[in-house]
Amino acid sequence: VVEAIVRARAGLLFATLIILLPLVPVFFLGHLGAALGRPLALSYALALLASMVVALTVAPALSVMLLARAGAAPTESPAIRWLKPRYGRLLSRATKSSRPALLTFAVLAVLGAIVVPQLRQSTLPTFKETDFLIDLEAPPGTSLPEMDRVTAQASHEVRAVPGVRDVGAHVGRAITGDQVSNPNGSELWVSLSSTADYDDTLAAVRRVIKGYPGIESDVKTYSQAKFGDLQTGTDEPVVVRVYGPELNVLRTQTEAVTKAMAGTRGIGNLHAELPTQEPTIQVEVNLDAAKAAGIKPGDVRRAAAVLVSGVTAGSLFEEQKVFDVVVWGTPATRQDVTAVRNLLIDTPNGGQVRLGDVARVDVQPSPNVIQRDAVSRYVDVTAQVRGRSRSAVLADVKDRLQGVKFPLEYRYELVSNFADRGAIEHRLVLLGIGIAIGTFLLLQAAFANWRLAVLHFVTLPLALVGGTLVILIGGGTIELGSVAGLLAVFAIAVRNGVVLLQRFQRLEGGEGNGLGRDLVVQGARDRLAPILLTAGGTAAFFVPFALLGDLPGHEIVSPMASAGLGGLVTSTIVSLFLLPALYHRFAYGKASMDDLDLRDLWVETAQPPAPPVAIDLTGNGDGDGNGHRVPSEVGAPSEALEAWPS
Repeated sequence: VVEAIVRARAGLLFATLIILLPLVPVFFLGHLGAALGRPLALSYALALLASMVVALTVAPALSVMLLARAGAAPTESPAIRWLKPRYGRLLSRATKSSRPALLTFAVLAVLGAIVVPQLRQSTLPTFKETDFLIDLEAPPGTSLPEMDRVTAQASHEVRAVPGVRDVGAHVGRAITGDQVSNPNGSELWVSLSSTADYDDTLAAVRRVIKGYPGIESDVKTYSQAKFGDLQTGTDEPVVVRVYGPELNVLRTQTEAVTKAMAGTRGIGNLHAELPTQEPTIQVEVNLDAAKAAGIKPGDVRRAAAVLVSGVTAGSLFEEQKVFDVVVWGTPATRQDVTAVRNLLIDTPNGGQVRLGDVARVDVQPSPNVIQRDAVSRYVDVTAQVRGRSRSAVLADVKDRLQGVKFPLEYRYELVSNFADRGAIEHRLVLLGIGIAIGTFLLLQAAFANWRLAVLHFVTLPLALVGGTLVILIGGGTIELGSVAGLLAVFAIAVRNGVVLLQRFQRLEGGEGNGLGRDLVVQGARDRLAPILLTAGGTAAFFVPFALLGDLPGHEIVSPMASAGLGGLVTSTIVSLFLLPALYHRFAYGKASMDDLDLRDLWVETAQPPAPPVAIDLTGNGDGDGNGHRVPSEVGAPSEALEAWPS
């Protein structure tokens, strides 16, 4: 047992380090990706290290305790005994020529090159929560009573959908609420029955909400809403944010920026995201008229505000509840501009004056939401990139914006989540190159042989092709569960390959009984049972989740199982057939642990002395059949010369 552990520990250690390397990029993602990925990566790493410790300590101790009285003769299950000779014959035929292995390698490589570019990433899995939100937003200026009517009608129609258990709603914003909401916005809370068909019920709810023309809607789960609140900025490739204090000047500068960007080659769908405006009654005091009437401008503004917006006059207490008492004009009065102009304001001399005589009262467009960033108003000008690289388009945009003059306190800035993602992707590319180099060096350290390191390095990605193909068939989105499944397959492929190639090295170093193809077949047969048991045990874990599908609660384990099962197929093919065949073709006879050893680069090894030259000049060698003598043993040249007849 100790001898077996000593042989396996180095390969197991290097394989574990290689498996841990792909977890490094998780710690360099954006704040949202890191918040989700870091705990999972740490859990996976700790579990992997714990499994290595168990394999090197607990398992050997249990083997000594439980197998101490077992027979010396090795025993195998009937299934393995039945499989080994058949697998040996199949592998022997497959290694007679290098063409099947090279063809398999080419097919998997081409398939991976076709599939991987078509995959897309998703930061979050789509959770099938039975509770979700529906945001409704009517055109600006929609009154609160009209929004109440629309929301109530939508609630009744959604409640009538089969599978919907309960519906609630709120309109606008409470007086002390912390969420910004306009009177033309509302939110529905929908709960589905646990026995309802999730996809069909959700589709029916969406059809009901889409049946309201002019109403913008968004159906999302609570988790999607929460994660959406954490994300800031915009996802457009090109975003020019214009800052400034005054909205009218800001609008003028935005138009100038849009006009300057319009001629840039490679830009499409260029538009400015100006704030939506709604009709608002505005009262502007005429200072001269107010002074002639003897009233202060503040008195004029307060009188108009009480009529139009209301003022809190007190509080009403009832059943341990507090209600504000607000005094304001009747709806018919405050919504009529003429009635507002006819508002009478008391003067200090006891008389009254019309509001319209001391102020200008009219309806003006006003933004319903004022966007601010760092206490400054802003407007975004966004665009898509078509036919050119984003960096080239941004360079042209910067050059064109140099000709736009900005007044004092007005400026522009290039901002975008897309830019942040580009920086993260660039960082991940560099990390990926570093991980590839680190993986290759660890493989060389495990085998002490460059040829085997290259062989295992180029076949590792092929083990994942089956998983990527299943992901593409299932929709083409790489989610959190899919990544977990691919990591599991990667771990199995690394350990299987390291142990298998080290087994070939030991057999070739003197432990094997055969030569050439027979030695390769012997080593592959020795590893048949562990490889099949590992794949079978992992598949047994994945199969139930794959069969159950994407039910609510299986949003992570279902794609993990599908990707894992697909990857197990190709990783098993690579381990049982491709690696042995490629080893026989490219590494047999050249896989000794001193062949191109990396340590030779910095360790000076003393060269052994050259063996003495075998020269037989005594004539005592055996005949070669032609009347000549050949040397029969190795002797020193001096002894041979002394024995030469004079």
